[in-house]
Amino acid sequence: MKTVFKRFTLGSVAVSSTGAESLINIGCWQGAIQGVIVVCASTDFDISIRNKAGQAANSIYEILSYVASNLRLENSNMRRDFENRDNPQEQRLYVIIKNDDASNATGNVELELAIEGDFK
Repeated sequence: MKTVFKRFTLGSVAVSSTGAESLINIGCWQGAIQGVIVVCASTDFDISIRNKAGQAANSIYEILSYVASNLRLENSNMRRDFENRDNPQEQRLYVIIKNDDASNATGNVELELAIEGDFK
């Protein structure tokens, strides 16, 4: 197992009650998220990372969730184990960004994850 930093740029999200789901290819099908940084133009956004597509918040498939974040979110003191639950298993996770800021779209969402995993 080794730790790598993966950066992703996700598209802009307008105000939405459900948010927008994006698939991110991470290069391993199981591991641990050890850190997360999210930067965007919204002053009120939520982020959820899940291990299966199309799943609801607060479900068994949600790995981590942050609500009411303002412009930047950073947490480097964490460990969230995960295993992809798609059938068949894939080397990906799913990120849902919900924007509650009526004045600002998120603009591009910059996401960086520190992931410990079995990368080939």
